[in-house]
Amino acid sequence: MKKVAFSYRRLSSYRQLKEASEDKKRDSLTSQFENAAAWCKKNDAILDTSLVLVDKAVSGFSGENTDTGKLALFRDYLKENIVGTNSYLLLDTWTRCSRADMNIQTDIYNSITNFGVTIVTLDDGEEYSKAIIKKQPFKFLMLVSKMIAANQYSEMISRSSK
Repeated sequence: MKKVAFSYRRLSSYRQLKEASEDKKRDSLTSQFENAAAWCKKNDAILDTSLVLVDKAVSGFSGENTDTGKLALFRDYLKENIVGTNSYLLLDTWTRCSRADMNIQTDIYNSITNFGVTIVTLDDGEEYSKAIIKKQPFKFLMLVSKMIAANQYSEMISRSSK
């Protein structure tokens, strides 16, 4: 049986879409989708597009995407068994998932992986699940460092924009 993967894509602002279209470059949402499709091809997985998990102009720092956005919806689908266990959640980078406080980010991680879902960060190809972390606990330290960096970067931007 093939792996089933879902791609969560997020942009913080509509400006990011506008800037990409003005420069005639691919926008970030397109790049994120293409990266997910490439991972699926390389890993013999099916990219399930029946759930549109795209947040446009939704903050990963404030938690809007995990509280009321499409990532919140994905978590609801896990609870309702609409998304099966042993699925994969593809994130272009961890920062697409969250930039909130590290404690909140670990709660988000647990709320997804407790259902048997493996989270994949496409920028470095790392996979995170309960089983993987049990065998390779230092991978969790790598993820925590991503969480801290994501939050600190957003904190810095937040301070400089005031």
